[in-house]
Amino acid sequence: NAVQSIANWLNGNFAIITSGRYEILYLSIPLLALTYLFANHFTIVGMGKDFTNNLGLSYEKLINIALFITATITALVVVTVGTLPFLG
Repeated sequence: NAVQSIANWLNGNFAIITSGRYEILYLSIPLLALTYLFANHFTIVGMGKDFTNNLGLSYEKLINIALFITATITALVVVTVGTLPFLG
């Protein structure tokens, strides 16, 4: 039973969500709102370090914020769904 559970988690499924356990999803809602609030800043950062600094924004600070948000959302997806295979 444990091996089957691990195999299901490695294949990725929504069993946690369909069983009514929404606690992990509640963590993702504020992160998605935070991502939406910083979206325009991330666009500016994508234009380069000099452009960002000329607009008066801290390039390094915004990169660190983007890295934190991306890593946290990725971790929540992996915990919720499991690893998703590359189907490229």
